[in-house]
Amino acid sequence: MEPGRRVSVMHREIGQSVLSGLPERRRPSLGVVYRGAVWLYVVAVVLLSFQQGLTAYAKGAGVVIICLFFFYAVSHGSRVSFLREYKVLLAWFLFAVVSSFLSGSPEAALPKIITLIQVFVVGFVITNFIIWNGSSTFYWAAIVLAALVSGAITLADPVSFSSIDGRIYGTLDNPNNFAAMMAMCVGLCLAVALGKGATLLRILSGALVLVFFYLVVRSGSRTGMIASVAGVSILMTCWYASEKRKWVGRRMAVGVVALAIVAGTGAYLASSEFSARLFRLVTLLESGDLDSTKETSLSNRVWMLRRAMRIAVDNPILGAGLDAFKTEQYTAGRQVGFNSHSNYVEIAASTGFVGAFIYFSMYYIWIAQLWRIRRILAEEKMAAKYARIVACVALLTILDLGQVTYYHKIPWLLMAGFIADLHLLNVRIGRTFGAVVNRPRRYIG
Repeated sequence: MEPGRRVSVMHREIGQSVLSGLPERRRPSLGVVYRGAVWLYVVAVVLLSFQQGLTAYAKGAGVVIICLFFFYAVSHGSRVSFLREYKVLLAWFLFAVVSSFLSGSPEAALPKIITLIQVFVVGFVITNFIIWNGSSTFYWAAIVLAALVSGAITLADPVSFSSIDGRIYGTLDNPNNFAAMMAMCVGLCLAVALGKGATLLRILSGALVLVFFYLVVRSGSRTGMIASVAGVSILMTCWYASEKRKWVGRRMAVGVVALAIVAGTGAYLASSEFSARLFRLVTLLESGDLDSTKETSLSNRVWMLRRAMRIAVDNPILGAGLDAFKTEQYTAGRQVGFNSHSNYVEIAASTGFVGAFIYFSMYYIWIAQLWRIRRILAEEKMAAKYARIVACVALLTILDLGQVTYYHKIPWLLMAGFIADLHLLNVRIGRTFGAVVNRPRRYIG
């Protein structure tokens, strides 16, 4: 055997022996009060924050977890993690504030600045609570439970929680928000179903995947449906990749099942109640002719995207300031929405291409880290968490195509969780393999 090959095999064997000695789950470090407060906040956001007269409860829950965060940090002497993602967000926020005040209409941006402070701080707090706890299980469970309750309330009285065209939106104000929440839970539950946990939990998670996917389809949200299918496809791909070391027959069986599941989700969408919305989008993309779709919603969205891009091109360095799109619509004489319905062009219009580069460099951080540790899929005890993070990043990236997410509570629930998850996964890889080999090539490309 060649010397390099012998060392590689040795590293693999040592790494596997270390992993086999690790506990499946780390005992949570946070107390019940702190985890309960995070649960309360998640439930309040999903069920109350979009209901008239009840928003104050969600804000109050946010204040509670912020206060508990400072109390825990001081009383336990815990280190506060200021991760790279939040450094990027802080840099972008400061740039956005400067560009807004130089835009000539800072008063229009002030409400959005206040909203961003609230959202960023709560996201930062949640990320640190998860890191201190050493596990995100309690947090994702809270999200799934809150989404399940929202879905149950919606199905119990669909008339009260549906738009005029029959699209359900539940407790989340509009179908797109509702679909984003349910699509998130499709990925979370499927990751558990494909993992190595208890059989009963995996069966229950598989059943919940069907429930949440049904709710996504009932919302009629094109972005939500596409994001759900993408999440399922990515998780199936990760599942297949994680079987790389298994015998050929097992890999073939996994591949067939994975393809069947992806094909099944596509077939269900194609025959669903709102499939025509997807087909009209495909027709528009193929022809480039708005008249071919004969749908006002698509026509308005294309107008909003073009208008936002024009604002960005006219203000390429600093942008036109936060919330500029809403103000610019009045100048254009056509108000069809409060934002451009795309996070990519909204940020470019608000903070210019320089601001967009700063903000979306955060996405590069995620993708680069995930690519660097991609071979961790070979380890059963880490594969499920890695797959879940990949699906979450993909979900957010797709949601950004059809929604403005940088200040929205629901996408921030997702971001705060997977930022912490990615950090914890990197820490575990470092502790496991960093003490064994200087550069664990098998896991770090």
